[in-house]
Amino acid sequence: MKKNITKNSVSLFVAISICISIFFSNWHYVKDFSEKKQILVISWDVYGYYLYLPALFIYNDIGLQNMQWVEQIYEKYKPSTTYYQIADGEKGKKVIIYHYGMSILYAPAFIIAHTIAKFTAYPQDGFSNIYQLIFIINGIFFLWIGIFILRRNLLHFFSDILSAVILVLIVFGTNYYVTNGMSVTMPHNFMFALLGIILWFTIKWHQTYKIKYTILLGVAIGLAVVSRPTELIVILIPLLWGATDAASFREKIRLFKNHKPHLVAFFSSMAIIGLPQLIYWKYTSGSFFTFNLHSQTLSLLDPYTFNFLLSYKKGWLLYTPMVLFAIIGFWNMRKMNREIVLSFSSFFIITVYVLSSWECWWYASSFSQRSMVESYALLAVPFGYFLKHNGESSLKIKWIMYSLIGFIFALNIFQSWQYVNGIISMDRMTKKYYWRVFAKTSVTDDDRKLLEIERGTTIHESFSDDESRYNTKQVFLLDFENDTSEKNARALVDSFGFNSNFCFKLDNLIKFSPAYVGKYYDLTDKYYLWIRASADVFLTTTKSHSCLVVYLDSKKRLVKYRADGTEKLKLIPNQWNKIVIEYLTPEVRHS
Repeated sequence: MKKNITKNSVSLFVAISICISIFFSNWHYVKDFSEKKQILVISWDVYGYYLYLPALFIYNDIGLQNMQWVEQIYEKYKPSTTYYQIADGEKGKKVIIYHYGMSILYAPAFIIAHTIAKFTAYPQDGFSNIYQLIFIINGIFFLWIGIFILRRNLLHFFSDILSAVILVLIVFGTNYYVTNGMSVTMPHNFMFALLGIILWFTIKWHQTYKIKYTILLGVAIGLAVVSRPTELIVILIPLLWGATDAASFREKIRLFKNHKPHLVAFFSSMAIIGLPQLIYWKYTSGSFFTFNLHSQTLSLLDPYTFNFLLSYKKGWLLYTPMVLFAIIGFWNMRKMNREIVLSFSSFFIITVYVLSSWECWWYASSFSQRSMVESYALLAVPFGYFLKHNGESSLKIKWIMYSLIGFIFALNIFQSWQYVNGIISMDRMTKKYYWRVFAKTSVTDDDRKLLEIERGTTIHESFSDDESRYNTKQVFLLDFENDTSEKNARALVDSFGFNSNFCFKLDNLIKFSPAYVGKYYDLTDKYYLWIRASADVFLTTTKSHSCLVVYLDSKKRLVKYRADGTEKLKLIPNQWNKIVIEYLTPEVRHS
């Protein structure tokens, strides 16, 4: 019997109510716009994903060879504190480190805003307030798509009432609302919608075997992959759908063989979507494949899975315990709908493994693990099977589980409020601080001392804490007075002695002075270390490009590098200058 998914539906009422609530939670942007206050949502990572559009269609500079307009945007709108979204390319070009797929999803907002700006007083620069506002509206629109496609998918598996309950628990009982509802321009919101669409096209193809669903499925997966490459894991949903044992695997292979044109259409659709990214990489970097330009990388052989799931810093299961029921639901799904267990469980296991292998496994500023939010479009299904199974349990078990779900739901609402109000930190949580602020509505400065060290977002950080709280020691001192090493002897001169008879002279032949090289854990057993490096320098020319450098590497890979040059340090030629760098070590894991 065909279910009514458009009228007289509790789930429809719930979906509409969710969409309305999220619209009004973003209403303050409309208010700021009407009051001509500056809105800034095209910033940080979103700025990197979006940069393709203004670079190509406004400034005609997809290779970012003219950095002047980029610098002007930074000066005027301050989308971030550094240019971390771009890296050096080939022949003076720059490469945007983010993939272009999100720009396709942002394009409707860009086109509408650019057209409005043309006929109004707003600058057509890609970043003025009209772009920012339409950007938010575009994000809300995609969020609505995600909610309604989730409802449609749930109604394929469950009753109207149960689908409504799942919608409420997913949106308000997890970190979905904080991540997507309050940050509608972030990629997670768009990926949630895309994964829901992929699930729907998978269902429709297996019902009808129509080639249009094959093509749409290829386009949707291709778009997800060129937005965030890890989304390729979702291909397991259509590929393993219906596979349960050796016989069903063989049957699935026969099904694909019988629909060879569909396979060609599917992979061709994905390839067409991915082709512009390869062309862009070739143009800017000289290579068709330039996969990871981030400072972090995947550590697949040494993942951070325990921390990803359970740490106080950002443990997914700790801060979003509602998803535990979805994980249990895989077992219930095995009994109730075995044909889809392998596809969903494989997607889930590999997703957790890959996302927890990212070196920045806490994914910066967020409540719980924001990188998992898009997967709720699929995890809602095993979650539904858990609820369905519980509904068929004894009255005692049923009420115990309902009480537990109710408690977790209330806890999530409260902790989301704590996060929004700055009580739960975005990225500095510790065990001691978590329990100090548990159930609190305010915190003190003494409470905040229990947080992790605050890591700035600027390249040139400086120490500003109370130095008396730290253990200090000098690990390196070189004044060249007693330096008798043969390798340094030819660079020692007595022309410009500072506190001694000698100094070390750098020129075109001798480009590096002696350096300190040490192991992190020989210096401290703490999780961070401040380094203060200083030198006395005498410049004989105004054209010097010398730098004082501090860096940390791990397993022969540069993790964090800082080089302050003479221009930045404002050194005065023909006299002694004292220069100082203060350097905070990044997250260190390996000795």
